[in-house]
Amino acid sequence: MFIKKKYLLIFYILYSSQIFSQSIKDFQFFKSIPLYNTWSKLEIPAFLESEGKILIKNKSAGLDLKIDPQGHFWIKSVSTTKQLFFLEILAENTPHILIFERTDLGRINSMTNQSNDTIFCNLTVKKILDRKLYISEKTNSDEIFILLNNIFIPFRRSGNNITINLPPYIDQLEKSYVRIYTTNKNQNCKELIIPIKYGKLDEFWKSFTSVEGSAIQDSSLHLNKNINPVVQSPIKSKDLEETANEKETKIPTKLFSFSGYVDVYYGLYSDSIGTNNYQKFPVTSPKSNVFGLNIAQISGQYTSQKLRAIATFHYGDIPSIGWSPVFNILQEANAGFRITNKIWIDAGLFKTHIGSEAILPKDNIISSLAITTFYEPFLQAGVKLSYIPNDKYQFCLHILNGYNIFEENNKSKSFGLTFNYYFDKGSFGYFNLIGDESPDDRISSHLRMLHNVVFTYKISPKLKTLIGFDFITQQNSVILNDSEMASAFGGLITFKYQLKPKLGIYARGETFNDKNGFLTGIIQDSKNKNTGFKVNGITLGFEFNPMENAFIRLEGRTLIMDKDQKIFHNSNENTNTNIRKEIAVNMGVWF
Repeated sequence: MFIKKKYLLIFYILYSSQIFSQSIKDFQFFKSIPLYNTWSKLEIPAFLESEGKILIKNKSAGLDLKIDPQGHFWIKSVSTTKQLFFLEILAENTPHILIFERTDLGRINSMTNQSNDTIFCNLTVKKILDRKLYISEKTNSDEIFILLNNIFIPFRRSGNNITINLPPYIDQLEKSYVRIYTTNKNQNCKELIIPIKYGKLDEFWKSFTSVEGSAIQDSSLHLNKNINPVVQSPIKSKDLEETANEKETKIPTKLFSFSGYVDVYYGLYSDSIGTNNYQKFPVTSPKSNVFGLNIAQISGQYTSQKLRAIATFHYGDIPSIGWSPVFNILQEANAGFRITNKIWIDAGLFKTHIGSEAILPKDNIISSLAITTFYEPFLQAGVKLSYIPNDKYQFCLHILNGYNIFEENNKSKSFGLTFNYYFDKGSFGYFNLIGDESPDDRISSHLRMLHNVVFTYKISPKLKTLIGFDFITQQNSVILNDSEMASAFGGLITFKYQLKPKLGIYARGETFNDKNGFLTGIIQDSKNKNTGFKVNGITLGFEFNPMENAFIRLEGRTLIMDKDQKIFHNSNENTNTNIRKEIAVNMGVWF
């Protein structure tokens, strides 16, 4: 039957709720389903219907949806400009993303096989570096959807380059997939599937072929309660078994990788403490009127299906100031093995699991660290048990020597928890650390509990924010009554706006209050009162990215202590003050 309709909708399903720690043979892929620009009824495949009630969670603008009295879903396009649409459904609280394409009938074959190199239609896969997947386009796509497994993930376009931000847990997944859908005018929709193994490009991906759609010669579409089982039967393991078996012996069982990072700076501070001396609250760019090295580091990593290990050696002002004097040259050195598909256990020396901000400038929006971050632990030694049930949640249990130490300082152990929840536009995390660092012969206990909450959100394609808050308590630590529990708190809020593909501006407001000084130490203020630090601050800066793996930042900060805490010195006026101004330029390059 010849079809004379001008437009149709090609409908794809991305079903990957079982995406984690499986082999390629366990996945289900689907042929395309043609839908016209008139109402068409959806039917869900049996495997989805068996999961129970189907709910609509979200849909694209321009995609119309209605439900008839029998509970069937009907869809059509009401947009004449868009080509790509999505529909998100929930089956037993598991999300499934459905991708549609509106296209001319003359190009009904919308899925095109991928070639056996790194170029797929308009896209070239370049590399994964520092949890970022770099892709280039011959010409910019009019529309693009990018998903990790079955959730949308953030990406940035700069000219003909696309940078996809992969989540932190990607390094712990044996198998995951980035799926890219693109359209151009007068061209069909293309799908690119990129397998990723433990955060690296899987060698198997070069022979991994997407499903080719076929024209439908009948205008009737079945889509009961949600999709067409006649033309949309899933292609299971037997369809891919021959390809998978041919490549299976070539998939590496071991993977060695090396990476490096160098960060240099020049800083100026209003606090006069002398040349080559470290400023108060020193971490990044800590010396005034000096060209200095924040950090130079090199990492070696080993990954296999059952084992993993990493060792990072570093040198510079950051490790000199902030790292343990024991194993000072080692930023981290740990090894682990997989207990089950979703559970790993690792032991050794680690970077801290606590913090709204990371330690290294390249991992942060802002190079300088908030005062709250400065008083958090930077490092830890112990054992970590990780559990990642799916792509939205991460849980870790930590048993550690103590607070910000590699070596043990008493007979007690500290315990920590990591919880991360990831959603389309951001993440929420809760982290804690509980332990007592008092000497074994102590008279009273000083149990410390640190609670850290972090929220990130992408407000728009160009604007993102980070909010962090810490609340810390310690037993028997109040200045005027050492039998009472003391508390401290701190918080920060950071915004970054991308002015141009390579140019962004950012700002941060921060506060920190440790009135009893159990973290900061006790000082005597100008009124001869014993107290701990109370400080507020604001930071403004610009970032320029000359390349994808490099940045240059210019930022200024003002710190304002409590009015009676005049801990800074101005040599020009020979006075002490509660305000410090600072400006720094730093450049980082990683590979």
